[in-house]
Amino acid sequence: MSESRPRLRELIQRAITDDDFARSFLADPSALASEYNLNEDQVEKVRELAAQGLFMAEVEAHDSTPAYY
Repeated sequence: MSESRPRLRELIQRAITDDDFARSFLADPSALASEYNLNEDQVEKVRELAAQGLFMAEVEAHDSTPAYY
């Protein structure tokens, strides 16, 4: 596994579970972008998703059985 690949999933998972991290990222995404190997397009996509509510507490995993099992 290459350390230079984007860690977008990791960033999103952390932002969903850590409000302080999400606020820090949204306040200054460039500061964390390099830590997670994200380019500007990826940062912008995360910001768009955040504006749509991705980081809101109401967005959580559920324990029910998926319909596609």
